[in-house]
Amino acid sequence: MKIRVACSQIDCVLGDKKANFEKMEEQIKTIKAREPDTELIVFPELALNGYECAEQFEAMAEVCPSGEYIRRMSRTARDCKVHIAFGLVERESGEDGTRLYNTALLLDSSGTVIGRYRKAHLVEGFESSSFCRGNEFPVFDTKWGKIGMMICWDSAFPETARTLAFKGAELILVLAAWEKPHDFDWDLVLAARAFDNVAYIAACNRAGTDRSLSYLGKSKLVAPGGRVLEECGDGEGIVTGTVDFGKVREMRQGYYDLIRNADFYQGM
Repeated sequence: MKIRVACSQIDCVLGDKKANFEKMEEQIKTIKAREPDTELIVFPELALNGYECAEQFEAMAEVCPSGEYIRRMSRTARDCKVHIAFGLVERESGEDGTRLYNTALLLDSSGTVIGRYRKAHLVEGFESSSFCRGNEFPVFDTKWGKIGMMICWDSAFPETARTLAFKGAELILVLAAWEKPHDFDWDLVLAARAFDNVAYIAACNRAGTDRSLSYLGKSKLVAPGGRVLEECGDGEGIVTGTVDFGKVREMRQGYYDLIRNADFYQGM
């Protein structure tokens, strides 16, 4: 089963959900007009909010799935008949008070939220002080195959992608705000996660500059085995490519089956 995936590498307006949603909506329509067979579009980490605006996170947070801009994005997914993954600040209320999460949502082409992932590896600083840490690594069933998600720094930890692969993930989406000058690290971890787990990686990174951080872009599609299929530069742009779920299944039965000895390491 093959699908066309697009990573929309955008700059974001700090603290302006309306402007960021309108940009994402415009990008979705542009991608679908240029390549009508595109079935999945990925946006960066916190694309709805911007990254360096911690003082606004609580006011901008959305409840899933009833938040205003989640519902707007759901309508766009339905109208454009495309799956969408995007990052936002999520709010959840409980007996111990309100919690905020750095969240990635996956919507299907009917506008239904079929996947939610909360970032587990929070960067020390305003991110770790603003957000609660996610503690689950879910994998989502789609009509093509199994999809997992990671957010930015999660990809630097082999255990994150390995857990997703053990649960059957064949395509892993990485929503990121990875800053300059750490391009070597970005290139290395994405290739390694694709190789380690015999999975496609569709990584969508930020472009542009916030208050103090500049983002390196380089959104890319990486094949199982670690070879880069398509890649953006450092400005705003769109990278598209084909994900072949059948190829993953075939490779995991042969030379590249790096998951087959998992039982050997349990209990060591």
